Amino acid sequence: MVTILALTAYLAIRRSTIKIGRFRIDAPSLTVIARQMVFTALDLVFAASTLYILPPASDLGFTTFVAIFIVAMNAGMLSHVPGGIGVFESIVIAALPASIPLEPAAAALLLYRLIYYLLPFAAAVMLLALLELRMVGTRAKQRLVRAAAAAEPIMRSVSAIVPVAMAAMVFVSGLWMLFSALIPNINRTAGELEHLLPLAFVEGG
Repeated sequence: MVTILALTAYLAIRRSTIKIGRFRIDAPSLTVIARQMVFTALDLVFAASTLYILPPASDLGFTTFVAIFIVAMNAGMLSHVPGGIGVFESIVIAALPASIPLEPAAAALLLYRLIYYLLPFAAAVMLLALLELRMVGTRAKQRLVRAAAAAEPIMRSVSAIVPVAMAAMVFVSGLWMLFSALIPNINRTAGELEHLLPLAFVEGG
């Protein structure tokens, strides 16, 4: 451990760079390394605290339990088993005092997996789904904007024709009502026309 820390500090001070083909990896600065170590230590303490309060109460101290937790985590990583499943639980159960029965200890470990792994994973999936839906909505909005821009010349043409067409229709209906009122013989034709055309058109004048 000391050798790894000394090598990391040496690389950070020299700001060494590793090049693999066109890829380049710069050594982090001492400030970044210190922050990573602090955050890692806090994460381990919080995770150990979560597991420490789940089993039944015992005379096992918190500091000792944190040491057991770190050993179990490292063993799980060295085993290359996904999530250290089985290895982590075996070491924790073997290190717990005999006053804690096996069933509550196993239930506590299962609940710890649920709290510290499955719940954050579910929250991350939901957040990713919301972000994807937002991106889909943005793309759909962009398509609507492009479609509206493409249809704008047609809408301008229609908006120019509609007033003229409405004016012509009103003018013709007004002429029809005028002649039907002046010439009685057309009244029968107007009555028959009401069966073919809407009343609003016939009376539109």
